[in-house]
Amino acid sequence: MYEMIKISSIFIRQYLLPNPFGNSPESYFYNLIAGFILYPITYCIVGLFYRPRSNPLLGSFLYLVFYSIHTGMIILASTYNFSRIAIVFILGIYIGALTGVKYIQIEIFGGWY
Repeated sequence: MYEMIKISSIFIRQYLLPNPFGNSPESYFYNLIAGFILYPITYCIVGLFYRPRSNPLLGSFLYLVFYSIHTGMIILASTYNFSRIAIVFILGIYIGALTGVKYIQIEIFGGWY
């Protein structure tokens, strides 16, 4: 089951998620750089909610979910031409949401899942 989620996650990230930088000739280059930056960031965020190697199926699914959220945040920031105010606002809401979800996880599961 893990292999199936892992392969479908790779497929979704590579082929179904849109390029957040549009269709300009430079967008492929920007997407490539963003991908290199998003991988470790997403891995660290997943690590806030998941203990490594405890449930690979859940970890792979969470990675896909958070990678999709991060791509959506880039798309949202691009609609505001990456203005500093928009980026700070989006990050503030995101950090607040992560904090709230982590608090709920601690209350329900006692920390890690």
